[in-house]
Amino acid sequence: MRLSIMLFLLLAAPQVWSQNASLYGYGVHSCDDLVASARQWESNEEEGALAHVQLREWMSGFISGLSLALGSDVTRGAGIEGMMRQVVKQCTEHRQSDVFTATMELIKKRGGLE
Repeated sequence: MRLSIMLFLLLAAPQVWSQNASLYGYGVHSCDDLVASARQWESNEEEGALAHVQLREWMSGFISGLSLALGSDVTRGAGIEGMMRQVVKQCTEHRQSDVFTATMELIKKRGGLE
């Protein structure tokens, strides 16, 4: 029952978020911002390092909270660094999206919401 309610809330999240709920932290950044920051990180630029740390901290909290709520590892073994790399890839392919949506799409693809 708890899992069903959580899945419903997660699937409805993009709709709720766009209407009246608040999303905080790095998840509100656009995929364009994330891809640019990832390039800066790879080039050892200071701004890229800051964005990398911000993304890691947001991802750690988001993944931890979601995994605890669902009672399973939603990364399916990828861990935080693996998820970060995959979210950057997801954002590269879907530049019009945001980090939260890209993360949720990746979790869905990996079967982390089952």
